[in-house]
Amino acid sequence: MVIVDDTPAHIREYWMQQNPEYILALLDPAYQNERSAALANKDTAQSYHWRDKLNMLDPSHPKATIPEWVRWSKRKKQQFRCYVLGWHETDWMINKLTRNIQQIGVLTVDHFVAGANGGLTTDLNTTMLAEIVNNKKGSKVKTYEDMREHFYSVYEQYIPSPEEMIAIQSFRANKIAKVKL
Repeated sequence: MVIVDDTPAHIREYWMQQNPEYILALLDPAYQNERSAALANKDTAQSYHWRDKLNMLDPSHPKATIPEWVRWSKRKKQQFRCYVLGWHETDWMINKLTRNIQQIGVLTVDHFVAGANGGLTTDLNTTMLAEIVNNKKGSKVKTYEDMREHFYSVYEQYIPSPEEMIAIQSFRANKIAKVKL
């Protein structure tokens, strides 16, 4: 197994101080498989280059990049479930108003106290949310209970039929990353 980690030493040390268990993600076969798949499909991979990121010298900066292995560890710690909705990354949801159906998808990092409001990128100030929830929250000062109430009033979980799953797998086989039913 080849472990690829181009995280600068000072950022690796910062996150190791936050939680020493994070480094174990680099050895986890599930993490390695996910990263290999993402690198193989660079069109949809959330790839980045450290040299291209601003604020890389201060890993606690509100806009600091969090290494993929830390993100994966945080997702795993939450059992790959959105902190607000409780839904798994592989679950589907339907908008009750528009009837649009979409998958929850890979969780994104959210700051409890947004960077715009003085929050830093620390282990205690970050959690993992569904992208749709994170985008809606933004830097607004909203409680997660209010967000949960809003999303449950607009969305509900959806279980695709076997025929829909066959269609979804077909789209994915053709490298169509986002599918809305």
